[in-house]
Amino acid sequence: MKDKHRILIVDDEPAVRDTLETLLLPKGYDLYFAENGPRALEKAAEILPDIILLDVMMPGMDGFEVCRRLRDNQTLGQIPVVMITALDDRDSLLRGIRSGADEFIKKPFDRHELRLRIGTITRLNRFRKLLRAREEKARLERRIRRAERMEAIGAATAGLAHDFNNILFPIQTYTQMAMENLPAASEEHQYLREVFTAIDRAESLVNRMLTFSQEEPGVIKEPVAVHRVAREVCSLLLASIPASVRLKQAVDDTCGTVLADAAQLHRVLMNLGLNALHAMGDKEGELTVALTRESGSVKLTVRDTGCGMNPKTLNRIFDPYFTTKQKGEGTGLGLSVVHGIIESYGGKIEVRSEEGRGTEFQIFLPIFAPPPIVAAHDRPGTLGKHHGPAK
Repeated sequence: MKDKHRILIVDDEPAVRDTLETLLLPKGYDLYFAENGPRALEKAAEILPDIILLDVMMPGMDGFEVCRRLRDNQTLGQIPVVMITALDDRDSLLRGIRSGADEFIKKPFDRHELRLRIGTITRLNRFRKLLRAREEKARLERRIRRAERMEAIGAATAGLAHDFNNILFPIQTYTQMAMENLPAASEEHQYLREVFTAIDRAESLVNRMLTFSQEEPGVIKEPVAVHRVAREVCSLLLASIPASVRLKQAVDDTCGTVLADAAQLHRVLMNLGLNALHAMGDKEGELTVALTRESGSVKLTVRDTGCGMNPKTLNRIFDPYFTTKQKGEGTGLGLSVVHGIIESYGGKIEVRSEEGRGTEFQIFLPIFAPPPIVAAHDRPGTLGKHHGPAK
């Protein structure tokens, strides 16, 4: 079923709100109401309407100021605003245009004109939203492909460094043994010291290669609503989850945003979720994905009732190339990459596990606090009663 268009009606006069409800409700809109400027800003942030019908003459914060604050807000700035006004002088219209109004409807309004204008604006705005969503999806796909390429390059680099280390270790060991059996002043000892110096340079090169393999250049950090990523991952997991496993979701949609890359967070959660499913196999069990707010952080929890891990395995799970899977089933890089991503965001990851009882990963990411939507109310006091969506 197609989503209904949401209209926020802002007017301090109950009679006007009732009239607009009578005219627009039969057209199938979801209607929301606010009786003053501060409440309008709060309600707009809460429901993200498709259009705002805004009265100009209101006590305290008038419609011009409400419109200016909407336009100054990154989230709300693109919402179409139609000013409803009894003013018809040139200065008032110019003030409305300067404050960012898209359209004007004069009181008393003609019902046919009102319905026609609102219908046109809501359709155009929905089309504009669709175009933005498609552009965002394409941008996200490009980021994912770029990140995957960098991850592949990093994995290849890490593999070369790993093999190089395996070659250097016996050379270093036998060189050290040979030096111990030779007089320090001998010519042979001096030659071996040169070899040892070359080995040190090679080790430094290997360390730089490993550092590069754990970085992901070019990733842009921006505010991300983590609950949306969590719910999307849960939807994907549901498509591949066996019938023996129950997926329990406990996602708090109000926990806040973090400064990160959405594609990377998506990959982190998918990696943990798929690992959890692998740990449970075909046995009956429960996979839990939870999102909460805790002490200034967003806390992501992925918990399974699978085979669990012993302390020895638990101490190595973030090591590159370490895996408990059968040969050919995993590279041993997944959790190492997860750990690197979370640390790059200033977060931390904790894991608890017990053999035969399951494993729990907890990720803590610092909450990103953007500037408030409303800088200050014009006057103190409680907000008036408001209507919910009209039925």
